[in-house]
Amino acid sequence: SPEWYKAMAKELNAKFSDPVATDKSDIEQKLRSGSSILVLESTPSRRSHCRALLCLRQKLTGIINIESDYRFNLEDLTGTRAGDLSHHLQPSRFYHVTCLEHILSPQSLLKPKHIMMEGGTIVCNTQGPLVSRTTRFHPMVEDWFNYSGCTFNIKEYSRWSKAYAVWEREYSNRELKHQLSCRDRECTCEPRTERPQEANYFSPERTPRLLSEVLATVTGVHQIDLLPESFLSTVREQTSGNASSEPISHVE
Repeated sequence: SPEWYKAMAKELNAKFSDPVATDKSDIEQKLRSGSSILVLESTPSRRSHCRALLCLRQKLTGIINIESDYRFNLEDLTGTRAGDLSHHLQPSRFYHVTCLEHILSPQSLLKPKHIMMEGGTIVCNTQGPLVSRTTRFHPMVEDWFNYSGCTFNIKEYSRWSKAYAVWEREYSNRELKHQLSCRDRECTCEPRTERPQEANYFSPERTPRLLSEVLATVTGVHQIDLLPESFLSTVREQTSGNASSEPISHVE
């Protein structure tokens, strides 16, 4: 179709000029117009391709597939591309998290609400039809979205989670015992334990962090897209001035 040829020509021309600037302009235009929204989501399969004109993973390994646990989806909101099966006009355009950060700053998209998170979809096979269920992101990721790109340390979330789980279990056991033993007589159960206070487990202030670093931390990998820091440093030096070169502290 004519639209397919136009899209192909645009991408081919961009590869000979400035692919990062071209991607940045294209994505920002779609977000500002309201025709698309950027969605962080779990990667349900390893078949999706990164749409960055300069895909860092492909540059390093030759592999364009998104094999990470998380990806960005530039999701079409207009429905105009929903029925077009061509590669360039599909309703969803996927990006490595690192590639998207290299193009622009996801943190800058929080205030205008051009970016959102979508609970990961897990496909389950219980000896029958495939069933999908949606889960929440790690609290550290949720905080990044809710507090302008700032989070606590991963160890603080872990300590709080363990303390809350212990309290919740003890509280549930006490309530069950109370219902079974004290139904028709005076309660002899021990006093209810107080819910743990978050102030006792978290620092006074959250720290600004790159989303890719937050995701790597909660996933337990050194880098969310498994890219060496030496390679990323070289890329930043070669393309200074883009989003990934902004000074943001590393996750502890």
